[in-house]
Amino acid sequence: MTKIAGPLYEYACHEGNYAMSGILSGARAEEKTGAGKAQVPQPR
Repeated sequence: MTKIAGPLYEYACHEGNYAMSGILSGARAEEKTGAGKAQVPQPR
């Protein structure tokens, strides 16, 4: 297994898979409007 720097999301959870598109589209909408000023975690 390869170590990664960022968070790991479980792909086998189908509930999470269905929600992920909504979560990501909401985040993209916030980025477009500048709302929330989402902070992107920086790799260590």
